Amino acid sequence: MHYNACPYCEASPEACLILVKLDIRSCKYQKEESCEEKHKCKEVMLCQVCSSQFIPTKGFLKETKRKIKDG
Repeated sequence: MHYNACPYCEASPEACLILVKLDIRSCKYQKEESCEEKHKCKEVMLCQVCSSQFIPTKGFLKETKRKIKDG
């Protein structure tokens, strides 16, 4: 199993990033009134410990991916 770790916090499963949708972000396609779910332009990764927000790019997700060690 994997999780995305916050780059600011010490690496632990508690400091994982969760995907949330922020309505205060504007649509990057300049179609605010018809912004669709498939655009995913308002999604950010939020740290559960320090509340930092990150844009989930492919490079960022690959860089912060960690494996949960069982036992």
